[in-house]
Formats: sequence, C-alpha cells, structure tokens
Amino acid sequence: MPNGNFWVGAGGFNYKRSSGAGARRNFALGVITGIPANVDNKYVPGAGVGASSIANRRARLIRSTSCTGRYPCNRSFARLGLQHNGNANNYAVNWYLNDRLSSPTCLPFTYTLSNIATFDSTHNVWMLKQNLSISICQTLIIPLDNNLVIPNGLTITNNGTITNNEFLIVLGRVINTGTINNNANGYIGNRSVGFIINQGGMINNNGEIQNDGTINNSGGTINNSGGTITGNQPNPTGTIIN
Repeated sequence: MPNGNFWVGAGGFNYKRSSGAGARRNFALGVITGIPANVDNKYVPGAGVGASSIANRRARLIRSTSCTGRYPCNRSFARLGLQHNGNANNYAVNWYLNDRLSSPTCLPFTYTLSNIATFDSTHNVWMLKQNLSISICQTLIIPLDNNLVIPNGLTITNNGTITNNEFLIVLGRVINTGTINNNANGYIGNRSVGFIINQGGMINNNGEIQNDGTINNSGGTINNSGGTITGNQPNPTGTIIN
C-alpha cells in the first residue's frame, strides 16, 4: 500500500515507490535476505541521485521496518540506512534507531603491547606511544617478562580491565574507573612524578605497588589482599582492603 513517497512491501519494509531516475531498488534480495531480522533492504542510488544534496540522499536511505506477523524485527535496529560510496558495489552501513544514529556498541578487544607502545631494546621496555583510553569491554594485558612505561605527559584512562603480570612503570598518569589486576608476579612502580587516580575503580593487588608519587583513591577501592604497598600511602578518601 502507498505511504507518502514510499511503498510498504512484503516484510513491512518501506521503500521508494518511484522507479524513475534518481532511485532504483533491490528489495527482494537486499544485502542478505528479505527478512527484517537480517537487517537488509539494500537501496541502490541511480542516475540523478548525485544531483541531490547529501542531506536528501541520506534521508532517502533510511529504511524502516514493521515488527508484525511473521517478520519480527531485530530489536536492536529499527531503521537501516545504506549510504552509497560512489559505485554499485561500495556501501557504508549506517544504523538508525528512532530516526537517529544509535549509540555505538562497545566491541570487545584485548590490547597487546605492540598495539600501543614502541619497544626500547636498549632498556628492554615498551614505551607508551600516545594517550590510551580503554573502553568498558576492553582489556590491556602486560605479559610475563614484559615492561610497560607510561612516560611523563601521557595518560592511560581505564574504563575496562588492565592485567599486569610483570612491570608497569608510571611516570605519567593512570586514571582508573574500571579494574586493575596486579597479579602475583606484578610490580607497579608509581614514580615521583606519577599519578594513579582511582575514581571509583578497583585495584586488586596481589603483587607489589611501589608508590613514590601520588595515588588518589577518590571513591575507589584498593584490595591489597596478598599484596604489598610501599612508599607514600594512597590518599585515603576511598577504601583500602588489607
């Protein structure tokens, strides 16, 4: 049935009714299948679309689904847009939820030292290359026999998990709202210019923390069961469990 400038077809998809210059469509096969749960409905811009404004072109590419009958929707994505990238085989997928781009989903990822640091063979250490932000579903692992240095002026912001099995030397800053596990063989050296800011996060210390700098445990927890903390004591506005 007609619906404004679109036509409602099988599966509940709305697609452009006009088949003249400016649009052609592939509704039946789409990217995967014709079932909404498989988030398909490829829309192929044709001659004349290039003359449209970018805003109009993107507006045409928004696809909606109707979650009824034997065509249940993928609940995560109520709308799907496919933006043409210049040729018939090149598309960039854009997800739409309630006419707006949905919030990106955190993708699980484990950082290795080679991802984030440069190896200094003279001193046998990995030097952090630039500021690093670890998302809530991501992990940084410092393996046995490896040493990571955070230079002065650089920061690791951890919202996920850092697991230290060897040496972590802090000359810059660590901001932790996630979890830091300093395992039995682990050593965290917070040098005199270093800052560890534990903002509501958790530090599980089963190894050794040598603090010559500042540990601000503001609202956080340091679980020191089985570990040792030497040097300057952490700012005690959070919780230390011994």
